Order: sequence, then structure tokens, then C-alpha cells
Amino acid sequence: MGNSSSTVTAGIKNQADGRSNAMYQLADVTGNGVLADLAKQTLKTNDFAHLDFTIIEKIRPLLYNDGEGDMIPISKIIAMRHKERTGNESIPVNESIKKFICWRVDCRGAVGETILHVCFLSGLPAHMDLLAKRLVVTFPSIINDFYLCDEYYGETALHMAIGTENAAMVSFLLKHGASVSQRCCGNFFTCDDQKPFRTDALDGEEHVVLPTKTDYSGHLYWGEYPLSFAACLTQTDCFRMLIAHGADPNGQDTNGNTVLHICTIRENWEMFEMAFEHGADLHVQNRMGLTPLTLAAFLAKCTMFEKILNSERKILWTYGKVLMTACPLAHIDSVDPSSGELNLYSALALAVYGKSDNHLALLPNILEYIVKKKWSAFGKQMLFSQLRLFILYYIILFISFLLRPTPFERREESKQLFCLFALSLKHMDNKTKIYTVLSLCVVFGACSYLIQMILHIQNVGRKMYLLSLSGFPAKVVFLVSCALVMITFLMRLCCFDEPEDILWMVVVLLTAVKFLFFCRLEENKFYLVYFFFVGHSAKWGLSCL
Repeated sequence: MGNSSSTVTAGIKNQADGRSNAMYQLADVTGNGVLADLAKQTLKTNDFAHLDFTIIEKIRPLLYNDGEGDMIPISKIIAMRHKERTGNESIPVNESIKKFICWRVDCRGAVGETILHVCFLSGLPAHMDLLAKRLVVTFPSIINDFYLCDEYYGETALHMAIGTENAAMVSFLLKHGASVSQRCCGNFFTCDDQKPFRTDALDGEEHVVLPTKTDYSGHLYWGEYPLSFAACLTQTDCFRMLIAHGADPNGQDTNGNTVLHICTIRENWEMFEMAFEHGADLHVQNRMGLTPLTLAAFLAKCTMFEKILNSERKILWTYGKVLMTACPLAHIDSVDPSSGELNLYSALALAVYGKSDNHLALLPNILEYIVKKKWSAFGKQMLFSQLRLFILYYIILFISFLLRPTPFERREESKQLFCLFALSLKHMDNKTKIYTVLSLCVVFGACSYLIQMILHIQNVGRKMYLLSLSGFPAKVVFLVSCALVMITFLMRLCCFDEPEDILWMVVVLLTAVKFLFFCRLEENKFYLVYFFFVGHSAKWGLSCL
């Protein structure tokens, strides 16, 4: 990026210095030059003949095939862009892919622009506005020439006209064949967190390769397409003209975002509605798997989320001012209704596991209603079933711990812990038999919990499972205790009495921590139960050491 930044800085300085490039002697960003001066005179005389003749004379040598343009291998352009960004000229690309260009690559400005771009960079005063139009009329093929440098790659005169909010120029360019599908994907127009990771594709793809994950930050991330530019700048007239000339409202940029995604990022509801009315699809997913609705949830844009949700709803019936609506669960509920799989990028999942406080504001209304329905339908029953099983497991664990011969009993009263390899019921008293059975039940229970964890990971995925554990540290501690139980089982096989004593003490204390998980139901009641179990566990454990 350092090499690219220095190149762009030097290019901008060269743009200001009209003597640095032969093209700038014809017209520069200050509005001066041979053609610029002729345009000033033409405004006074209203005689275009001399200006048009000079344009043909001076500009034709700078164009391919005398202004007809040519199909240039895209590899040549990518190599230039790659060298500018990295300093490395060699990059393997597909030589068969070509792109139409009119202005010669070796006759461009300091940052890969044409003289048509220079007219817009000057701010389009009257004489430069005239010059731009005469250039297009004289050599129509230059209208779709774009910046070649990595910083502004892909930007055409149409992008610049929209950016300067010049609806009259946009209309002129569209009438003369400006492409509505040219993408502007330069570094300047990339999300801030993606800029350091821009790379070129090796398969000949013209557009750069960007990381999938991003937070879509950046004031100039406008969605690459002219239509998205118009939406970001709330240029309603330009937007309608672009649609009338065939712009696709569902066209996806490098991040997979359509104009609806861009409007969501910019929180521009006016243009969102306009795009939706002109055929934009609410269910197109970007590269992160986000629709406009789930993107609003991902970015915690509550106002946009509610408005998009209202756009998706279907009115079932109305009675006066009362109406009943239904919202499709696709992309809202955490369970995909079509496949039954968990959707990590659903609105509900994004709201629950979002990192900012603003995500909590998404929960009221529809999402809160879904959560309550899930709780009453199966969540409450499952949780209390888990509580009952855990209490049973803990009681067995605790009794087994109490029946376990202490180091003092083994030393003074000749009691012993039987190795599982040499287990003999004949030499056991009733207390030892009960202890052995209960300890094996504890091992079975701990093993069941660990198997349940593995099955859960297979069902929802490791990422989703770890994300769910992040909100419940008590469950993590409990799973650690289950793993320690399995270690105590191995120690009993090998007759390691003293290390097993220590592990049993740790297991009892860690297992009791899971009561905190259930304390979220009724804090006051369950905290009393929790402190009772933990207090007595610690008391008995210390007495056994």
C-alpha cells in the first residue's frame, strides 16, 4: 500500500503541473491548455468547427485505430495495476480475456486518466463542459474509457458525473452510449478494512480480490456501479435515468452487494424504496451471506432493519385501521425453514451474538416475539429437563464423593480404593460396592455430556458452538469438569490414588459451577441453591484432604 500511495501522490502532483504530460498541454485540471483555450473562444463565437478540427488533429494520435478503439488483453492492464500496488511486474494471468479501450494505455495521464476525466477533474466550468461534450461527439468510443491506476481503477466519466451531481451531464453521457455496468473498484472506493488486502486474481478476472469478511466501513464505498453511486448520493433523477437505460438494480459488486445493500449501509431509506420499486430483490445475498435485512442486523442499523422488515411483510387482512401481517421467517429466524440448519447470519443470530450494544435494540418487536415463541414451544421444557438431569448427575457425583475413602481412612483404618483392573465384589463391603457403582455412573454421565457436546458441534458447527459458549462460561467450566472425570477414570484404572484425590476435589467444585447457568431463570431462588451446593462441596472436599 505504501508504494501505491506514493504513486498516487506523485500522480496528483503531476496533474497539477500541466508541463509533466503531453496530454495536460491540451487540457489540465486547472481548466487551461490548447483545447481548453479553444473551448473558451468557442463559447464566445459559437463556432465549433475550429475546436472540432483541433480535437481530431490532437486527440486522434492518442487513440487506438484512429478513435475506433481496440480489444486490449486484460492481462496488460492488470500487470500495470499490480506493479503500481506491489512493485512486482510479473503476474500470471489469462491472456485470452480482452477489454475494449479507446484511449491508448501509453498516452494516459499521471494516474491512468484520459482527457475526458480531466474535464471532470477541473470542476466542469462552462468551457470544460463544452470540451467534454465535443470530445464525446467527435470520438464516441472514449466515453467508456476508465481510470487504469489501482487507486481509481474502473472509474468512468459517468461515475464522475454522478459524483459531481451533474444530472444534465449524466443525461448527455447516457444518450451517447455510456455504460451503466462499468464497475469502479479502485482502492479509493474500497472498504477501509479491505484496502491492505487487495490482490489480483490469477484467472484473468479484471476486478480485484478482496477478503470476504468486512464491516463495510469507508466514506467512499459506494458499490462500484453507477446506479449505486446515484443511490449513495440520493440522486433520484440520475437513478431513474440509469434504470431507464438498462441499469440492473440487482447487480453485485466485488463484495456481492446490490444497490439495496449499499442503501442499507448508508441508511438511505429514500433510495432503498426507489430501488425496491424498480425491481431490486430483497433476498439477494452478498459474499458474507447477508441479505439487506440481515445486513441491517449485522451493522445494528435498527431503523433500516425495521423498515426493511415492514417491506417484506405480507398483509393477510385489514379491517378499518387494523391489519394483520405475516413476515417470512427466511433470514429472520436462526433456523433456516428450507433446510432446517442453523443460520449464523440470520437476523436473530446476529442480534443475539452481536458485539455492540446497538444489537440489543434489534430484539424488541418481531425478534423478541420469535424468542418468546421458541421459549414457550420447546426452550423452557428443554431447559428444565436439562436442570433435572444435571441435579441427578450432581447428586450421584456428590454421594460418590462422600463415599470415597479419604486418605486418612485409607491410612488409619486400612480402607482401600480398588483398582478397576483388579475389581472383586467378594472383597468389598456394601459401602464400597455402592461407591464403585455410583462412580461408574458418574463416568457414564460425564461421557454422555461430552458426546452430547461433540454431536452439538457436528450439528451447528465449531464456530457457532464456541460462539454460544462465549455467553455461558459456567457451561465451559462444567465441560472441563466432565473431561476431568474421564481422567479420574483412567487414574482409577492405573491405581493413582493421590492424584485422583485432588482431581475429585476439583471435579466436585467445578461441577457445582454449572448451577450458575440455571441461575439465569430465577436469580434469587437459584443462587441460594447454588451457594448451598458449592458451600457444602467445598466443606466436604477440604475435610477429605
